[in-house]
Amino acid sequence: MSTAAAPTPVPDLQSYARAWAKSLATAQPAIPGATCEVFTQSPARAPASGDGDLWITATSAGEFAGTVALRIGRASAAQLMRTPGSDKAEAAEEFSAENKAALLEWIRTAAADVAANLRNGGDQVQVELAAAAPETTAAIFWFEMSAGDADPIVLELRLDSATVLSLQSMSPAPLPSESVVADMTATRLSMLMDVELIVTVRFGGRRMLLKDILDLCAGSVVELDQQIQEPVDLLLDGKLIARGEVVVVDGNYGLRVTEVLSSPGN
Repeated sequence: MSTAAAPTPVPDLQSYARAWAKSLATAQPAIPGATCEVFTQSPARAPASGDGDLWITATSAGEFAGTVALRIGRASAAQLMRTPGSDKAEAAEEFSAENKAALLEWIRTAAADVAANLRNGGDQVQVELAAAAPETTAAIFWFEMSAGDADPIVLELRLDSATVLSLQSMSPAPLPSESVVADMTATRLSMLMDVELIVTVRFGGRRMLLKDILDLCAGSVVELDQQIQEPVDLLLDGKLIARGEVVVVDGNYGLRVTEVLSSPGN
């Protein structure tokens, strides 16, 4: 069956495929220490589809719903099901119920591990042998699993539309653009423009002992730590935001700002 029509996988699907690759390599007891590499194009050593292929489907239900189908060529299946010490040619001809059950258990373990690591993962995963390839495919990946000097095993993973939609719905929302952020900031600032704030002018200060403060009375003079030629401070909610010189406006004190600070101070 041709696979050329499968769309190019997107990054969230590739993460899903990498999760499958890791779980397949970890759960496979027949190839200890195996590594599994992911391909988005069919690798050169991938076997063509044939009548002897084994198709295994894993269907998830719940918040994450969908079906994936794993194709295992006859030679790869024989290698996976071969027990230590068995004859390679003999194993290739013998697909017993016990062999297939072991293969299904491998896929079931890997599928459950993938589902468990998904946010909103499937509540349950059903794994079974399929008679043929799935009728519809939304994305295809290939896995090349190898360990030591053994011949690599190439597997094919097909995702249906429901799986792709579930994965895309779980993808994080894109970050807003700079223009959107600027618009959001301006909108939020406009909500605060009518808020009244207290502004204070500070001529200076001085630290005094409590006993000296208690001795204050009418006519006492408190000397400040600021020279008359120095600019006075403009405070907003106790924070220094500007400096300037004192002026008189219509009989009231005023402040002509001579310096605006880039960052508030104390």
